[in-house]
Order: sequence, then structure tokens, then C-alpha cells
Amino acid sequence: MEPELIMVLTCAALLVLMFGGMALLIARFLHTAPANAVILVHKSAERTQIYRDRALVLPFLHRAETIDLSTQRLEIVLAGKHGARCADALKADLRVSFMVSVGEDRINILKAAQTIGAKRLGDPDALTTLLEDRFAQALRTQVARLTFEKLGTSLDALRQRLLDDLKTPMDGLLLRDVAIGSVTMTPLDALDPHDPQDAEAIRAITERNPQLAQQTAQLKQAQAEQARQLELQAQAQLLAHKEQIAQVQANAELEIARLKAEQDAKAQLLIAEAEQRIRLAEIETQRATELARLEAERNLKISALHNQRDVDTEAIRLGAEAELKRLEAERQKELEALEARHRAQNTSSEG
Repeated sequence: MEPELIMVLTCAALLVLMFGGMALLIARFLHTAPANAVILVHKSAERTQIYRDRALVLPFLHRAETIDLSTQRLEIVLAGKHGARCADALKADLRVSFMVSVGEDRINILKAAQTIGAKRLGDPDALTTLLEDRFAQALRTQVARLTFEKLGTSLDALRQRLLDDLKTPMDGLLLRDVAIGSVTMTPLDALDPHDPQDAEAIRAITERNPQLAQQTAQLKQAQAEQARQLELQAQAQLLAHKEQIAQVQANAELEIARLKAEQDAKAQLLIAEAEQRIRLAEIETQRATELARLEAERNLKISALHNQRDVDTEAIRLGAEAELKRLEAERQKELEALEARHRAQNTSSEG
């Protein structure tokens, strides 16, 4: 083999090995970002890049961490002695969910990673511990502007005020939505009579009790009447529904009967057609059998005629041969007689 060819092949093999090794290294150190997450690659103390799909992370040179961008649900509960004070001194027990996530822009991502850390950003409990005081304070501030009665009818407005108050990014976190789960009055046994504000709330509740009892009785009466009306409506609807079901069943039975009659008629027609085909087949079979019999008889007669003709022909031939033999014998006798006369004449002439 030529030295030049050996050198070319060697170089080609080295290139293949080199590129193959590079491909393996890239595959080994190529990180893929999970769904709703980004990869931060710290390439130096002052240089950090954000990758939203894939990132090449070189060992000893780069440091990578994954930042979760998905929405986290943080539940804040203010109840009992920690209930929120209303404008009329009454206290309310609230259960509110705050939906937060890391802002998707570079500033918020870097701020959240630096301040909170990648690990805590994916942990709802850790985020709740971090933001609970701020959310609870915002909730208390808004509830304090409303009476308890007004609070129960202004939940949508309360939700919007919370969104407005907490719209500023919190260490890179943004409030996406607020869901108010429940709002109830703090029970009397959870209030401290030695606390001035709780004492005022106890007095207000005590004064409101007769009114509340009357309102409750009226409400129960209205609810009972409404329940009775609803029951009557339900019974009427049930009766109408049963009538509709009966009508549907009757229509279905009529349709089934009609379809059955059509199917029976079709079946009878098919049976008649099949019987007719059978009769035609039997007639055709009988006709074919009769034709075969007549053909066999005809062939027998033709064979007999041929045999008789052969017998007659043989008899004629034999008779002709016998006649020819007879004529030949007579002719031979005549010849012999002529020869005898001829010899006799010759003998007499010589004498």
C-alpha cells in the first residue's frame, strides 16, 4: 500500500475518533431544561446565562442550576386568635390561596435565584414560610377596611385589591392570582374577653344574636318554602320526564314492531325466492336427467343401427366372395373343357 494512502486513512481515522469523542462529550454534558423551567449556567462570578431548552455545562468551568418557573399554590390561613379584624371589630376566619411563580424575564429569574435559591423556588412549603407574613399583612390590611357583613359580599373586590397591593415583584416572584376559599366569623370561644377589641367583638356579637336569630328563622322559613317549591318543581319535572320516557318507549316499541314486520316480510320474501330457486333447480335437474336418458337411448339406437349395418355389410361381402368363387370355378371348368377338346382335336389330326 502506498505511504500517501496510509497517511490519508490514518488522518481520516483520527478525525472520526476526534469528532466522535467530541459528540460523546457534548451529549454527556448537554443538560435539557424540564418543562416550565430554565437552566442557569454560571460561567464566572459576574457572568450567568439563562437557557430555556438546552445548555452545555462543562465540568470545573461551569456551575448549573434549574429554576422552576411553574406556578406554586401557597395557602394562608387566618383563624381563631389569629383571625383578621374587620372594621366593625368582628373577626373573620379566612382561608386564601396565593398563586405565585418566578417572573420569566432575566431580571426576575436572576433575582429569585440569588435571593431565594433554586431549591426553595420549587418547594411550596418553603415559599409559604418565606411569604406568609407579607401575604397575611396584606390580607389583614384589606379586611380591616370592611365590615364583616360587607366582607361576605365583596370577595371579588377583596381579591382584586390583593392583586393590586401585591403586584410588585417579591424577590423575583410575581403574584399570578388569588383564590378566596372560605370566610367565616371567628367563634366566640376563640375571642379573648380581656382584649379590648375582642371584648368589643363579643359585645357586638351578643347584640346581634337576637337579630341574627330572627334573620336565621326568616332565612330558614324562606329556605323551607324554596325547598318546597323546588320539590314541587322536581316532582313536576319528574312526572314530565316519566311521560317523556313512556312516550319514547311507546315510539320505540312501535318502531321495533315496524322494523320487525319489515324484517319478517323480507324474510318471507327471501324464503319464497329460495323455494322458487329450489323448484327451478329441481325442474332443471329433472330436465337434464330426461335429456341425458333420451340421449342415452338415442346413442343406443344409433349403436344398434351401426351394428346391424356392419352385419349386413359383412353378409353382402361374404355372398359376393362366394359368387366370385363360384364363377371362378365354372370358368376354370370351361377352360379345362376347352383344353380337353383342343387336345382331342390335335390327336385326331395327327392320326
